[in-house]
Amino acid sequence: MIDSVKYAVCALCLIIAISKGIQHHRRKDTNPASCYAISCFVLLGLAAVVIAPSTLRFASAFEPLPNLTRWLGNSIVIAAGWCVFAILAYTVRDPGNARRLVIRHATAAALVSTSMGVLLIIGDTRFTAEFVTVYGNSLPITAYLVLFSAYCASAFAAFLALIRRYSAATPERPLRIGLNTMMVGAFAGLLWAAWKTVVLVVNRISPQPVAAEALITALLSSTAAALIAIGAVIPLVIRYIGAPIRRARTARYDRELTPLWRQVHHALPEINLSPIEDSGDEFSIYRRVIEIRDANLALRAHCHPQLRRWATDAAHHHGITGDQVQVVVEAAVTAGAIEAHAVGVRFHTAPSTAEASHIGAGDLSAERDWLIRVSRAFAQDLVVQQIRQRVREELGSAAPEKR
Repeated sequence: MIDSVKYAVCALCLIIAISKGIQHHRRKDTNPASCYAISCFVLLGLAAVVIAPSTLRFASAFEPLPNLTRWLGNSIVIAAGWCVFAILAYTVRDPGNARRLVIRHATAAALVSTSMGVLLIIGDTRFTAEFVTVYGNSLPITAYLVLFSAYCASAFAAFLALIRRYSAATPERPLRIGLNTMMVGAFAGLLWAAWKTVVLVVNRISPQPVAAEALITALLSSTAAALIAIGAVIPLVIRYIGAPIRRARTARYDRELTPLWRQVHHALPEINLSPIEDSGDEFSIYRRVIEIRDANLALRAHCHPQLRRWATDAAHHHGITGDQVQVVVEAAVTAGAIEAHAVGVRFHTAPSTAEASHIGAGDLSAERDWLIRVSRAFAQDLVVQQIRQRVREELGSAAPEKR
């Protein structure tokens, strides 16, 4: 079970590192923090493989020094912790000071790793999967474990501070969810360090070693790494899943606005706004909304004075209630104005003297939803068709002012 978890964590970390590397290359990002973030995930993935029990048992057959592979895996974790300090340094400091701080942290990480190697040699150990349980009473090995746990705890604390800083500043919900997940992973890492400390203390004062130490340690460390990796991948997954969903939603909005937009655009081609490069699908819908409203303003002069009353009475006659009455009335008014415009008939000398259309809430999304309802009524509602026919009859029988 532990092996499966470790190898899964490795795969996840490497996938994230590759995806972030591709993003880094595409954006031509020059921020060193991005490179250290990629390196951190690569190192965490490698460490998960190296420290996996099956890997340790396999390597024990030919490693020149007992438990050397364990020290190598622990050193890789320390290198990943150093990357965290580097990310934090380049995030909160100017490049010159950050570079000097990163060098100091690199020196400290190298000293910790080297000291652990020396303590491992002095400890004169033999390979065992239950390393802490068997050698927990050995003073050199206790010092080895204290150094390792202390450095990891400081790295997790720095990582936690970094994530809290980002989470408080980001407005994007998917990214915030991912950062909060990573924060939970950092807490799990601190619990792992605290657990290692408790085990060391108990092993020093008790004749009986802590039961299931290796299992709990592996689960806590794997949980920390997995949650950090999952938190990093959540925004990517939401982005890749959300993109086609947004495109499908935009296509639906476009289809529903098309009956109304096509008619007003045919009547008034000049409402068409100039395209903007890389404006996005959602912006194209807002362009449609603005173009339709521009057409409403231009068509006001062609609105029959009695048209709104006719449409309201017809809507009530057909049992339409609530705000759907206003939807049908606006659709009918637009249809009637288009008919008058087509034959060059103006009922008002200036658009400002005509009654205004529905006044939206000022929110583009709400206006989009309202116009979708108007477009649906414009294309399908029987009242709109009746009012349109009535306007045609009025235009055929009367002789209003032409301009």
